[in-house]
Amino acid sequence: MSLWMSSLLRILVVYSPFILECEHETYGKDCSLTCSEHCKEEDNSCDNVDGTCDQGCDPGYQGALCSQECDHGTYGKDCSITCSEHCKGEDNSCDNVDGTCDQGCDPGYQGALCTQECDHGTYGKDCSLTCSEHCKGEDNSCDNVDGTCDQGCDPGYQGAQCRHECESGTYGKNCSITCSKHCIGEDNSCDNVDGTCDQGCDPAYQGALCSQ
Repeated sequence: MSLWMSSLLRILVVYSPFILECEHETYGKDCSLTCSEHCKEEDNSCDNVDGTCDQGCDPGYQGALCSQECDHGTYGKDCSITCSEHCKGEDNSCDNVDGTCDQGCDPGYQGALCTQECDHGTYGKDCSLTCSEHCKGEDNSCDNVDGTCDQGCDPGYQGAQCRHECESGTYGKNCSITCSKHCIGEDNSCDNVDGTCDQGCDPAYQGALCSQ
């Protein structure tokens, strides 16, 4: 080899470290840098010069080198999916890869992504509470968050969740009917559902409601 060629080769080796491609999963000067473990695909391949991931990033990561997690509130492929609005906490934070809510779900929701309402007949935190048996309707349905009965209360019950009997002296739908004044007793008490006098009727009156 001539002296001139030898000198040229020496210059190329010293000043052009990228003439020869780096080995797999390495890049940069002297091939001393490792491609990001979050480059897509099993082999984590990247550009031998600048480390740019050849096939983009794994879900949950972004940037040319795929070294940055998704911005807060996003996750998944290309960080293009928004965390559920029902993830617990003011910031609705979730896992950058699969969207699992960091702090669990808001009351009324369930599932890893907190996108599913409570199963029918349940409500509240972790969907662990049961709708009142006195919610009106065959299925006793109630609001998935706070348990308010969807169709109101069965006769004889009151309150948003229909867990309280009518106040003494009243009965029936919406506790809107007054017990007969001829029910025995100072308070004229009667059954909260059908108005039957608890202690019977005053003299001279008869019938379940002591109205005859």
